[in-house]
Amino acid sequence: MKTNHFEDTLRRKLESIEPRFQEQDWERMQQHMQAHTPPTFWQSYGSWVGYAASLLIVGALAGVFLHQRSQNDALRQELATLREQVSQQQSLAATPPPKPDTVYIVEKQLVYQPSVGTSYRQNPAQKYLAEGALPSAEVLVAQSTPEADALTTGPPPVSGAEITDSGQVSPAQRQALIDLEELAYQPELLASSTDLDRAFRKRQPRASAHVKVPSQSLPTQPESTQQLASSKKGKRLLPFFNLKVPLRVGGGQQWEDRYRATSLFAEVLVGKHFGINTGVSWQKLEQKKFFTEKVFRDQMFMDFRKAHAVALPSTFEIFNINTRATLLQVPLNVTYRGDMGNDFSFFTGLGTAINLQARQNLTFDYRQPTQEYAEQQRRFKEPMPALNNVLVSAGVEKRWAPIVVQVDSYLNTQIRTFPFLNDRSSLGLRVKLLYEFGGNKI
Repeated sequence: MKTNHFEDTLRRKLESIEPRFQEQDWERMQQHMQAHTPPTFWQSYGSWVGYAASLLIVGALAGVFLHQRSQNDALRQELATLREQVSQQQSLAATPPPKPDTVYIVEKQLVYQPSVGTSYRQNPAQKYLAEGALPSAEVLVAQSTPEADALTTGPPPVSGAEITDSGQVSPAQRQALIDLEELAYQPELLASSTDLDRAFRKRQPRASAHVKVPSQSLPTQPESTQQLASSKKGKRLLPFFNLKVPLRVGGGQQWEDRYRATSLFAEVLVGKHFGINTGVSWQKLEQKKFFTEKVFRDQMFMDFRKAHAVALPSTFEIFNINTRATLLQVPLNVTYRGDMGNDFSFFTGLGTAINLQARQNLTFDYRQPTQEYAEQQRRFKEPMPALNNVLVSAGVEKRWAPIVVQVDSYLNTQIRTFPFLNDRSSLGLRVKLLYEFGGNKI
């Protein structure tokens, strides 16, 4: 009789086999796959692209709002100036013009001419008729006031109308001619008579002869808005520097995720709203530590030995990994600015940086199979592309001529970074202190 003892025994052994693959093994496999599988673009930059888009939208809306607000303030100020001009013109039009004063002839004064030519003794009547009248009248004008009317006393003046039609001279005129002729032949009497006459004229009140009509000055029109704006723009910031455009030079500090930078900046303002920034920036990365090689692989998703070409046997245990890096750059930015009033301005910028030099300093400890410890240090240049990042910024500046202070925040996105950094996008804060040379206020 044939039995199936062998088959049963084999079947029981096969059924008793249990897999040794447990949850811990699954986690190790996942970690291994993550360490050796590079992340996709959206996994690396998806969140930062969203942050950058939202930041740009918020910055653009804020810039448009502030610019529109500054324009509204300028329009309100111009409207107030125009209203003031209109009110002044209306008040001047409503004011009645001053009435002219009535003037009268109040006095005639005799002015004697020197006697030349024919003697009065020969033919006094013909001499008088030839000149029309010996004395010439000078008319003095004054206001018709009671004081001026009171001064019109004395004998009436002599005129040529008193000569008769027959050519005869009146007795009063004849006596005056005789007196003048006697004075002409006696110089000492003429001098004394002239002095007495001058003294007499000085003693007479002269208010009626020298009263002036008050003149009214024309009202001055207020300056127009364009004149005020032109005079405001014509004021130079620094008259000692003959520069056509404002030039700003200074320094600054910036703080990023792991970067600390000290920079020298130069800014040229082109037109009213645009500017070009450049300079030199020396960036220093904070020291980063990894306790073991496994920690480095888990955090950086790469093998430390392959990434840094460490020529150590696999039996050597690596730990205490420290890395530092420095980066020398030339930033280039184009900014758009708008006036907020009270010497405040907002600005937004877009730019990049030219990488000049990148250095990395790497130190780590290792343990040999013989339980001996040693330290190794490496310093090398990290190959970096010339143009490696895109920087978007937005900030505010305050101006105390000629000092300018700028504070802005920025988003820096790098195409390639140092091997020990896994974040390619980061936010930062930047502070600048600038000195402005020449140009007009923008």
